[in-house]
Amino acid sequence: MCGFCGFSGESNNELLEKMGNTIKHRGPDDFGYYSDGKMNLCARRLSIVDLKEGFQPAHNEDSSIIVVFNGEIYNYKELIAELKERGHNFYSDHSDSELLTHLYEEYDVHFVNKLNGMFAIALWDYKKERLLLVRDRMGVKPLFYHYNGSQIIFSSEIKSILKHPAYHKKINPSALYAYFSFQQICSPNTAFHEIFSLRPGNILIFEHQTLRLSSYFHLSFGKICTDSMDTAIQKIRFLLTDAIKIRLNADVEIGAFLSGGLDSGIICALASPFSKQPLRTYSLLHESKNPRNLYHKKDDFYWANMVSEQYHTHHTNISMTAHDLADQLDAILQAFDQPFAGSVSTYFLSKEVRKDVKVVLSGDGADELFGSYLPQQLAFPMQNFAKMKRNDMALYDMPDSLLQPFETQKEFLEHLYEFTTGNETLLHYRMLNMTDEEKSLFLSDSYFGAYSKDKTTLKQLREIFACLDAEDALNRSLQYYWNTFLPDQVLSYTDALSMAHGLEIRSPFLDYRLVNYVASLPGSYKIYHGKSKYLLKQTAKNLLPEHLIERKKEGFIPPIHDWLALELKEYVTDILTPSAISKYPFLNADSILFLLHKYYADPLKNDRLADLIWNFLCFQKWCEQYV
Repeated sequence: MCGFCGFSGESNNELLEKMGNTIKHRGPDDFGYYSDGKMNLCARRLSIVDLKEGFQPAHNEDSSIIVVFNGEIYNYKELIAELKERGHNFYSDHSDSELLTHLYEEYDVHFVNKLNGMFAIALWDYKKERLLLVRDRMGVKPLFYHYNGSQIIFSSEIKSILKHPAYHKKINPSALYAYFSFQQICSPNTAFHEIFSLRPGNILIFEHQTLRLSSYFHLSFGKICTDSMDTAIQKIRFLLTDAIKIRLNADVEIGAFLSGGLDSGIICALASPFSKQPLRTYSLLHESKNPRNLYHKKDDFYWANMVSEQYHTHHTNISMTAHDLADQLDAILQAFDQPFAGSVSTYFLSKEVRKDVKVVLSGDGADELFGSYLPQQLAFPMQNFAKMKRNDMALYDMPDSLLQPFETQKEFLEHLYEFTTGNETLLHYRMLNMTDEEKSLFLSDSYFGAYSKDKTTLKQLREIFACLDAEDALNRSLQYYWNTFLPDQVLSYTDALSMAHGLEIRSPFLDYRLVNYVASLPGSYKIYHGKSKYLLKQTAKNLLPEHLIERKKEGFIPPIHDWLALELKEYVTDILTPSAISKYPFLNADSILFLLHKYYADPLKNDRLADLIWNFLCFQKWCEQYV
């Protein structure tokens, strides 16, 4: 695991070192450089595999192929054995970085199809003068680039590219406009003009000063498997167990996040028998002085400790406060380099975990794979409700079984139908942080006017849904989340906030074999009779306490609503002042001030406004650092 950066063109070791130092946190153990007058590469290493010899940049036998690499290849042992049988000579003992050079020699650009892992790769073929930039199938590891027509600059983080004198910083208004709805920047765009994020499953080829982009992996939800429910559960158990087992391969101790929920609980249960020593597990509690305590997170500690006792882990409980968030928000946004208003709890958990271990297992991806979020729970009920409305059926004629788990909330479905008319795009649009109409109230028309009229977020959503190949309503919602929310928000914060402290997170639910299989199953298996994540809950039977399996999903998020209402009130009002907002051309200061007055007049009554305030707060703090 590490970070890397580089650029084409004449050698400039001073610039290369300067760019590399900006991502030192990703690889504090070692660094390495390569320059040949045509390509420049820098690697910062966090040593996990082959501690003594797995240095980067790595090379093949004649040093004509050079690799810098961020991530882990979980099937590296099998691939090294295969290549040795084919006559390849390795200078390292078992480096997955060196493996990539020989694998490319053997299979050319198709080498990536042999990999099971999380990775961002920069591979330089000196003889062909060809650079490959590759990102893993799910988008676990980030990779950014800028191309000016002749030169390419790339890095694991945007901050390195900003250091290169060939890039002249300019803000991307289209990306910022989308941020206020999605709470993150939507790839391949970034917050900076002409800096792009390589999408998951893509290869970028830079050859003879030209770019060529191609895709080597597409996750399809449209090819439906005919396995029975029981068979599906058995296969999921087998695939998840193997995904966990291969992610325990390392030359350092591996721990695990244990939140007290289903996802981390089943990983802990399946990992414990394969761990060489008692598994180190970690939980984070969000402390709040607000008496209303909307989040009830103390139950997480109870269930995490219960699972720890059951599987004899070495468990540590960690606390986070509103003061911690205010104190570290600048550093958090520096980890992203872009506006971000999603969950930031991983930053505080990773900081403490890194004192003990370099690697942890996590449950990321389970919600997006098995169906958990509100839009997925609404998919089938809203589809059925829309059919009823089109057929002029009365509410009392609608069987409760078709509306689960909203059979007692028909007025809620009625209200939602009035906005969406049963349309899936409008349903997901309604779930965003801000609609185009709401953004017109708070965003500067002089700066964003063109986007609010011609390039709306609703139009963006319609284009996304038009490209989905899933047929049933739930799988279409899952595919949408898999293509957008997972890589751009969940995996973005998982990587950025853990690597800010040099901690590697491995996510067994993102194993491409498991993902391919679950994606192929009918949506009716994933939310069954209104029960979300039904397949995973059945897989967890006899591994975890029944009550834990059936616990209502809490989410690994800080109690922002509680904190904004009480403990962070002064912090918010000190930052979102009219004079501070007016320094930048993006927001309508009067509208933001009205929003704050309305919210703090009665925070409980106006609770939904807290999400908007958190969004604007994070954006303002980002502006102070980057604009």
